[in-house]
Amino acid sequence: MLTFNTNGMILQRFAFKAPIMDYIFKNAKPEHLIKLYQCGKYFYAKFRLNIIQHLQIVPNFEAEIFDPTSTSICISNPVLQKLHRFWITDSLIHRGPVGMLPLFSHCTIKQLELLNFILWEEFVCLTKSGTIEDLKIKGVHGRETLYTPIEEIITRVPNATSIEISESFIAATTWNTLVSSNHNVKLSNFVLQNITHILHFNPLLIFAYLNNIIDIDCNVRFDFQLLPEGNYFNVEELNESLKRLEFNFNKVIEGLLEKKKNISLEESMEFNEALEGLLQKEIALEESMEIP
Repeated sequence: MLTFNTNGMILQRFAFKAPIMDYIFKNAKPEHLIKLYQCGKYFYAKFRLNIIQHLQIVPNFEAEIFDPTSTSICISNPVLQKLHRFWITDSLIHRGPVGMLPLFSHCTIKQLELLNFILWEEFVCLTKSGTIEDLKIKGVHGRETLYTPIEEIITRVPNATSIEISESFIAATTWNTLVSSNHNVKLSNFVLQNITHILHFNPLLIFAYLNNIIDIDCNVRFDFQLLPEGNYFNVEELNESLKRLEFNFNKVIEGLLEKKKNISLEESMEFNEALEGLLQKEIALEESMEIP
């Protein structure tokens, strides 16, 4: 953490005129601030904004490191909450046990990796800048339900090229929401693990979503959560069926990716139109089956 004694400090005079310096002050990015701080303590006195490029939250038995480039801190350390006014710029990795995260005032991270559940408010704070490119998360608690469905997680990261979500919860609206959502970039990695609510697993809608969003070399993986033993009479048979469905679906996705690699632009457009036609028929069928 940077600190300076600014008592008796004389304000810096610059070669640039005041409007130019004012523009720099209002639009300075973290990498600019780091350079300005190195020039003189006036700039820190002006901003008083500390920067951490890479923040790791580690288990209690690991050593802590306090450095503007890379900081490692335990979740139980009360100092962690005092970092809420820091600017976290590049990555945040949470490998510690469950605990309260600071609601950072400045967070423009590109990589977010969370190995434990966090609260919805914390997730919103970490993703509000829309800069995340690499997301690896276990799950999110809160909002209307105990577990947040995957569409609400994915739509918070429109610029992510890699998305991995464990303990995934699929709602009845998940795939329709994702098909109609806007994602700014193509995905090169898309993994959903321990998927629950198999009732809402809709292959047609999933294909429609994947066809629009994934890169032709994308790594795609779906894993279903198995039923706990003892809760059902034929739990072993049910789990075997889930495993077969998982295997077959992942093989079909591999075939879809191979097809996208090999077909021409014209064939690709025809494929998209055919898929869109099937999707419209599916929607019409669902609407006709609704109970008045």
